[in-house]
Amino acid sequence: TRGLALTIDPLLLIGRAQEVVLSMLADGSALYYVPEGDHWYNRVQHGTLRSPELQAIIDDGLPYAETNNLLIPWTTGQPYYQDVYDQDTDGLPSLTGHVSATAALPLRVEGTLTGILAFALFDQHRWSSVDRVVLETTVQSLELALDRAAKTRSLDEERAALEAFTRFTRAVGSETDELALTLQAIEVLLLHFPADSAGYYLRSTEASGTEASGGIGETRGDENGDVWRMQASSGTSPSGYRPPETLAADHPLVAPVLQTGQPVFIGDWSATPGRLNTAQTFGAVASVPLLIAGTVRGMLIVGLRHTKSWSERDQALARAVGRGLSLALERSERVRQTEETA
Repeated sequence: TRGLALTIDPLLLIGRAQEVVLSMLADGSALYYVPEGDHWYNRVQHGTLRSPELQAIIDDGLPYAETNNLLIPWTTGQPYYQDVYDQDTDGLPSLTGHVSATAALPLRVEGTLTGILAFALFDQHRWSSVDRVVLETTVQSLELALDRAAKTRSLDEERAALEAFTRFTRAVGSETDELALTLQAIEVLLLHFPADSAGYYLRSTEASGTEASGGIGETRGDENGDVWRMQASSGTSPSGYRPPETLAADHPLVAPVLQTGQPVFIGDWSATPGRLNTAQTFGAVASVPLLIAGTVRGMLIVGLRHTKSWSERDQALARAVGRGLSLALERSERVRQTEETA
């Protein structure tokens, strides 16, 4: 419990729990698996498996439906112990002959099953009652620590989002000019992402023949001429890069936003299908919709150069700025309508 009070990073917490358990058991290895698609992937490991070939197979991912040692505790929600490991359990008999006993325990965060903690022992042929108490008590303590960490991160995200929203609101004051409001939103975003780039796009029905040379995307307009045209941009860009002037309606940063009205955060951008070019200017990108009366009026496109993922905190920041700008644009629209009818 003391060891789990030092961090709120989930994977570090799991690694610490693995270390504690193995310090009290015979020689072995601990792994934490999560199911993704049709495979189990090892996300945290403590100790060696004594087999480079077995390690390589595990690192590539184990078949979801064929790895019974993980599937049984995942589907039952109960620990699964093998005092004498059945070499056929996971379909790897030629690589697991040195494994004598295994245990696999489901792990929950805030009541939701998230993965399986697996332990393999090499010199012990049965799990004693004390061993089981050690394992199950540690998992319970780990779950409490993970719950605490999740709540702490949630509070941090809320605090960061509120600060970003407040900063933007104070900066714009009573401003009603759409372009000025947008530039202020971009400035606030780049205060949090200083080495990155952001742009503001509006729908345009004019087909464009201009191509972009950069890493977010490029387009000549779709067959209906419906494209999203850049109105403003700012940030730090590598030499030779210029933001795309237009994005097609089927672009991976546009289509999902139009379908759901929700922000899209894409990590490992260089591997994203439909990216439309091979440049690797950005590692992660996002599209944040600006909603006026429930309709997507525009989009803030943000590109991060030095990371391939979006943290929950960074997502909260981007959402907050997008929400603040949406409200400011709604206010601007009301002012404009009032002036027209006066």
